[in-house]
Amino acid sequence: MELGAPPLSLPPPLGLWLQLTHEVECQNYSLKKQSAEKQLLQAREGAEKIRRKRSSLFGTFHVAHSSSMDDVDHKILCAKQALAEVTAALREKLLRWQSIEALSGFSLVSNPGLAALAAALNLEASFLGLRPPPRTSSCQTTWTTWTMTSCPRGPSSTQRGRWTAE
Repeated sequence: MELGAPPLSLPPPLGLWLQLTHEVECQNYSLKKQSAEKQLLQAREGAEKIRRKRSSLFGTFHVAHSSSMDDVDHKILCAKQALAEVTAALREKLLRWQSIEALSGFSLVSNPGLAALAAALNLEASFLGLRPPPRTSSCQTTWTTWTMTSCPRGPSSTQRGRWTAE
């Protein structure tokens, strides 16, 4: 089926599962991005330490004859590689989900979130790694979801509602 073809008629449960898949993928992407950003921060801190050592009286001699430069170079290369992988994964993910939305005719990127999707699919929240907040004094439990702020939602990100055919 080509992208210009009319949208498929998918059963509503399949749309919910696709929305859930998107949310889980966003969560995984966010974790990878955080890890890459942490690596970059560690590389920057290492470079800053070397810069400070170089400015001391015997620092230049010490830095020149230690393995700290090699360690920092390695950290920088690893951080660059991790960021490049995250960027490539984001591009691929965005293109794939745009294509799936175009083929299916359903809004998959804009959805009610992990907790609501889990409830609609009768899944236990623990299955998705969601935890209920501590019980309130009235013993009512409300679910919260982890907001995927670092996972782009596309142009219709403000239209988070129930799953519907567009």
